[in-house]
Amino acid sequence: MNKLEQYIKLKGMTISEVARQTGLSRPLVHYALNGQPLGKRSALKIEEWSEGFVPALELIQLYEKK
Repeated sequence: MNKLEQYIKLKGMTISEVARQTGLSRPLVHYALNGQPLGKRSALKIEEWSEGFVPALELIQLYEKK
């Protein structure tokens, strides 16, 4: 489970609510949940929306997962 998924479950939100609140599309939120890398702007929007719980660097995947 990635940090985005953890945060969404913690807040009890739907994908549609996340998309609406972040200004991102539902497919883009799904991509992030499935571990696909996001662009810098999208990743920063999620980081800001989650108040830092979901780091942008994790979403951009600039480093390899262990």
